[in-house]
Amino acid sequence: STKRAHRLLIQAAVDSGERGAASFRAWRESVRLTDVDYPSQKMLSAVGHHLGHDEVSQQVLKVARFTWLRSQLLLHAGLRAAAALQAEGIPTAWIKGGAVLAWTSTEISKRPMDDVDLLVPLEEVTEATECLNRAGFFSLADRELLECPELITRNVHAIAFRDSQGAEVDLHWQLLKGDRDEVSEHALWSRSKTATLLGQKIVAISVEDLLVQVIATNREGSDAYWVVDALRLIEDNKVDFAEVLAIARERRLGRMSSIALAIISSFRPGGIPARHRAPAIITRFVDRLHSAVFGNIVMRNVSELVTLGVPRSFH
Repeated sequence: STKRAHRLLIQAAVDSGERGAASFRAWRESVRLTDVDYPSQKMLSAVGHHLGHDEVSQQVLKVARFTWLRSQLLLHAGLRAAAALQAEGIPTAWIKGGAVLAWTSTEISKRPMDDVDLLVPLEEVTEATECLNRAGFFSLADRELLECPELITRNVHAIAFRDSQGAEVDLHWQLLKGDRDEVSEHALWSRSKTATLLGQKIVAISVEDLLVQVIATNREGSDAYWVVDALRLIEDNKVDFAEVLAIARERRLGRMSSIALAIISSFRPGGIPARHRAPAIITRFVDRLHSAVFGNIVMRNVSELVTLGVPRSFH
């Protein structure tokens, strides 16, 4: 969602100048903290550079402090888990929030995390489970993953493991939920690179794969933080947008990714090359026009009558 409150917070998060400050003031004046929705809550820790001495700012500052503490705990648990996996020769790549921190200059206090996400090849799931157990991480699905992993891996894309302190490390064998494309998964590993996180060398998926994953997190339309992550990746890296779109098409996310680039360019027009920005804007315009026209139930029935010959009942 990019409704007004979300757009104001996104702008405040990624712009430390006057425009960002004005966006934060506009957001602060238009909401009550008791009414802040979940996507906005996630973004509060990212606007610390605009905080003043008012009551709302002081509450937001508490969110940022908690984010820093929580993320430190999670990242150190993730580093321990990844080190254990790699010591056993299991290919391991950081994805999602941890990878965003590795590929950008984002302060830890400005990137909320509920868990750490690590990716291993599908064929390594059983060994990875044993390795994590030895390192002090356990899952409710340990037994199934060890005895009949195919029952788990064919139905879900990741399983949560926790250590004695409650830090959650999610073990993934697919980058994207519901995407079982083995060719895409194999190519992903060839693009993974060495990065740095908390001063330690790690392996993370490429910026291009990560940008596609960030965009895909909003498939249900329930989040807005993906825009902040995407803007940070684009600002701090030389992104190959042709490769981003190629990866998205392989994963059947071409249209969605094009629309996402248009949304990103609405915040940073110069962040997307013109040759990719123009088609993206057109795609988004057509998508919004289609939604406006065929979002109406009568028009949906007319559309189905014309295209399928089997109209739905009118309600």
